Amino acid sequence: MESQPALSISESALSLDVLVDLSRGLARARTVDELVVLVREFLDEVDLHGCIFALEGDALHLLTGPEMESVSPVEALLGLSAHSLTLRSSSFPFIHEAAARRTPETCLDVVGLLLSVVPHLSTTLGTSLRRALGSGPFTALPLAFGDDLLGMLVVWGEANLPTLLPFLQLTAAQLGGDWGRLSRRSDAPPRGGDRQVTTTADPEKLLALIAGGGVRVAMQPVFRLLDGVVLGYQALCTAACDEGFKTGEQLFEVAAAQGLEPELDAAWIRAALAYAPHIAPATLFLKVSVATLVEPDSARVLARLVVDAGLRSQDVVLEVSERGADPNVARLRRIVADLRSCGFRIAVDDAGAARTTMLVIAEVRPDFIKIDRELIRGVPVSDSRRALVVSMLSFGTHINARVIAEGIDSEEDLKTLTDLGVQFGQGARVGGPVILAPATAGDATTVDAGWFHSRAVESFPSGVPASAPSRSPAHLHLPEVMATRARLPHALSSAALALQAEHDPQRILAVIAEQLSLVVPVDDLTIYEADHANHRFTPAFATGDQVREIMAQGFSLSVGMNGWAFALGVPQNLANAGAHPAALTIPNTPFEHESLLLIPLVAGDHKLGMLNCRRMGLNQFTDEDLEAATLFGHTAAAAWHNAQLYQELARRAMTDGLTGLFNSRWLREAGEREIADCRRRGTALSIVLLDLDHFKAINDTGGHAAGDIVLQRVADELRRTTRAGDAAVRLGGEEFVLVLRDSDGAGATRVAAQLRRALAKVPIPAACTGITEITASIGIASFPQHGDVLADLVRAADVAMYGAKRDGRDRVTLAREDPAAVGGGGAATA
Repeated sequence: MESQPALSISESALSLDVLVDLSRGLARARTVDELVVLVREFLDEVDLHGCIFALEGDALHLLTGPEMESVSPVEALLGLSAHSLTLRSSSFPFIHEAAARRTPETCLDVVGLLLSVVPHLSTTLGTSLRRALGSGPFTALPLAFGDDLLGMLVVWGEANLPTLLPFLQLTAAQLGGDWGRLSRRSDAPPRGGDRQVTTTADPEKLLALIAGGGVRVAMQPVFRLLDGVVLGYQALCTAACDEGFKTGEQLFEVAAAQGLEPELDAAWIRAALAYAPHIAPATLFLKVSVATLVEPDSARVLARLVVDAGLRSQDVVLEVSERGADPNVARLRRIVADLRSCGFRIAVDDAGAARTTMLVIAEVRPDFIKIDRELIRGVPVSDSRRALVVSMLSFGTHINARVIAEGIDSEEDLKTLTDLGVQFGQGARVGGPVILAPATAGDATTVDAGWFHSRAVESFPSGVPASAPSRSPAHLHLPEVMATRARLPHALSSAALALQAEHDPQRILAVIAEQLSLVVPVDDLTIYEADHANHRFTPAFATGDQVREIMAQGFSLSVGMNGWAFALGVPQNLANAGAHPAALTIPNTPFEHESLLLIPLVAGDHKLGMLNCRRMGLNQFTDEDLEAATLFGHTAAAAWHNAQLYQELARRAMTDGLTGLFNSRWLREAGEREIADCRRRGTALSIVLLDLDHFKAINDTGGHAAGDIVLQRVADELRRTTRAGDAAVRLGGEEFVLVLRDSDGAGATRVAAQLRRALAKVPIPAACTGITEITASIGIASFPQHGDVLADLVRAADVAMYGAKRDGRDRVTLAREDPAAVGGGGAATA
């Protein structure tokens, strides 16, 4: 293999001189825009083009800087501003790999990737983009600052890129460092690896602080995100600023270094419990270190403190904290068992952070999982972080743990999390920490005691009932229950007969709703269809006051109570649906106490969806209701599946397998009905028959696979050209028919002219040679001028189409009105 030519001495010296100048300039830069300009000037010196992207999660944001000349032609071609150009790194594999490996990665055809990412780009536009950008290859170099990946430098051009790569890597390294230097705010908290621990603090000073009441507590509200109701408060340890400890975290680090964690825990827990009269009935969250909990009889001592404060153990959630990098799981299990024996509930904090392993969560089986704020911070722009949140929701569902998101600091955070199904959270966006006056502490807001009582407050229920008790609901008396049971076989039989008489899947759903009321009366119901291809539940039918909101909201197959029951495949009776840890909220609907029956609709091996039956209030369904609804669900699922199969078979019989258009059978059966309808209404109807010109050349040069691609693209244009109510048909081969309702010859001619223009823009596969654009010979016939039955119209349009071919192809010809011409082959060119 021929090796790349080495740089000459003069070229090396020139490059090194330029690199030295760049290094000095970057070090003096005061803004990121200045960095962008300096790097562009350097690339110009070495005959390269380049762009700098900021990387936030998966999102790439182009940093244009002032006078970014190279993107101006691209902006004009794309029809959008470079400032608004946001792309996903996952759409550009070479950038994704460079980010993952922290090494340079190369791509030969970035424009090809753009064509697949930006929907409106055409092949012609792609050629223009290649001219505007210049030739590749394109190389992505990561821009890092310590452990943080800030962005990407993408370079390309005519220069010998492999030879210049070491210089570019040096440039990227310094650019990342200076970018990080300018971006890091002076008031930002230090990262975990940079934190300085004051291990030399005087133990006597810390003990004096504890004994003198210098340890104080701020309360961070924990909200139900749907309606903003406070369900709990997390107690945060802090200290007066004049004591020399700026944060509670620093206070605990000093205590750990001096062996004073138990003393500090005891002081701040008492301070937190002093808030008990103010925060009731909200649940109190306390973080307690393992060093305290390993003390003899610590769980019972803690329980006595809670009772003395006027609380019950079940009103307190303990966040068990072990700060070591390698937690002792066996010890944690023992501690948690002791705490639970005293009635406490358990939370695992910082889920998603390195210090809280999934092993700890799995072994502790907490009642609450609190997702770490560092994971939440990138959720709106990171597909992988969103996937982690969804996986934690799913995991929490399986172990009956509620999931709380920490660090919800923006409206975008809040919207993304609620869309994912997160119900509970805390953070600056929903409500920051508060502290009782007159104390002051860090970022906490000072409030008086009345502030707590002005809030809408509930508590986290201490248990999640799996099913309703086996007793009749309060609103049904015993005779009514017995009568319902007696009617059950007859009601199920009637429902089966009604369902078997229907073949339309949508009508089947209406019959299910109608017949279910005879089996199990409900206030309202919803049927969700399982879209396995897209892993989503799609609302298919609903009744009740919130139909519009329900029908507008789909969600993942793996989240919510439906996802939980669907995965189990077992019907569920939920006495208190809102208390279930997997409960999802539907936007724009009020929170209400309700009981639910969740019935998976399964036919054989086919999991079709979910049936939700709702009654308002708690404990409204009995075990007998669940049994009856389950029997009905089996019958309904079988009927629904049969109707889907019937519709699919009917669709396949009437559609062309390659293009998805109607086929000739549909034209024969439906065409006569269309003409009869037009005859009855006294309206026009036109047949447009087109045959692609020189199609054999496409098959001969590109192969039949290329021909199939062209036919599919032509079919797409036919769909776009026709109106709702019109029909597009593939007769066979390269012949197509449009059936245009309420359209005379003049209207059909306009449609045909529009179609010719659209066909000319259809991309032709590169393998096909000798053809520059798609053209068609088109014939038109109209009812009643050219015939009053379908066969006559198609024959007249066919004759007109062959007339267009004789006249030179790529034209539209309208059939003559003379009946003799229909038999003899005359046509008039339009």
